[in-house]
Amino acid sequence: MHTRPDDSAVVSFSLQPSDTFVVDSSVVRVTRFGRAVLRQRYEGYTPGDTLIITGYGGEGYYRTWRRGHAHNQRSFWDGDSAPAKLLRPVQQEWWVHVRHGNASGWVVISDSIRTHNLDCP
Repeated sequence: MHTRPDDSAVVSFSLQPSDTFVVDSSVVRVTRFGRAVLRQRYEGYTPGDTLIITGYGGEGYYRTWRRGHAHNQRSFWDGDSAPAKLLRPVQQEWWVHVRHGNASGWVVISDSIRTHNLDCP
């Protein structure tokens, strides 16, 4: 567990595989914006338009930015025949705040970390 949601933060304590804990909050930390460019007309977009992908919102939806406006939309940049080409995927981390006894700290949840019954606000 880290003292703040950052890999470079001081480690405050550790959990063992069988330990139970309480998660009281979480934060998604975007480490790199994504970028896609339109190849063809699509729902008000024109070829050459650039989308900045600012984060994954869940359920297949992404937060995007184009021409000064934020949008929440499904991905349309996957595959060779998609209207847009993904130039760079968004990168983000999901950090959860954990309490275990009197100790507390932050841990990043990734595909390599096995968790069971994790329900997070």
